[in-house]
Amino acid sequence: MQPFALFSLPETFEIDRKALDLAFRTLQTQTHPDKFAAASEAERRVAEQRSAMVNDAYKTLRDPVRRAAYLIAQRVSIDAFGERNTQMPADFLIAQIELRERLAEICAEGTGDALEQLRDEVSRQAEHAERAVATLLDHASKPADAVVETRKLRFLHKVIADIDDALDAHG
Repeated sequence: MQPFALFSLPETFEIDRKALDLAFRTLQTQTHPDKFAAASEAERRVAEQRSAMVNDAYKTLRDPVRRAAYLIAQRVSIDAFGERNTQMPADFLIAQIELRERLAEICAEGTGDALEQLRDEVSRQAEHAERAVATLLDHASKPADAVVETRKLRFLHKVIADIDDALDAHG
């Protein structure tokens, strides 16, 4: 089943997160395997499959990178993260290297404040990339053009996760 249809949401990048969360909780209540503990083996297996489907669909729609990749694949049959789809603007590739170097330097110095500042900066960049993806997918109807922005967004989310890991390590 299509994730958007499963949660009765319009097939757009910009989603109503509260409606998604509410629909998820409702479906989880209906499909959770514990509700079928007294059912037959076949019914329990089906319930587990339905619950897994609901969970996977929720993860796809909740994560902006996965949601964008899904929409691109649906609209223009392009795998945004496929092995053959590696084109990125040179300036962004250079920015990636510089960002990783800054993160490594900050981690070597061990300053939590600098990590927080870098996280804020990268979060702003991710928000900008997310808005660009939304514009290309929802407003400009250019899903093929959204591939590069989606790849940028994925990279920025990875950097944010790495910064969060460094912050956790610094206590």
